[in-house]
Amino acid sequence: MRDFIFRVVSRLRAEGRPLSRNRHFHAFQSPETRSALRIDRRLRSIERDLRGRGGVPTVGARPLEGGEVELTIRLPSLSSVRTARLSAEELELLLEEDDIRRVLTPALAALEDH
Repeated sequence: MRDFIFRVVSRLRAEGRPLSRNRHFHAFQSPETRSALRIDRRLRSIERDLRGRGGVPTVGARPLEGGEVELTIRLPSLSSVRTARLSAEELELLLEEDDIRRVLTPALAALEDH
């Protein structure tokens, strides 16, 4: 089931022909696809912060149990800190974007050093 949810999230995030919620409205009635929509919205929000919505962000990462990663995103111009707990699948989806990968690579490299 988890694989299905992340396939839907991947389709929602596809650039060329994303999965249309209007055309496939009946498919978005199931709990699994609603879960995929929540994951997609959350990842897009994290991406906005990583792209510097509040200035150039500083990112830290720490490993958690089960392959999860906790990201700490500091937005200096907003004087805020966001903490996001990501599964391995969610992190892979974020890393598909080149600009996001450039921001996350130093923090993730520090994870591998420990």
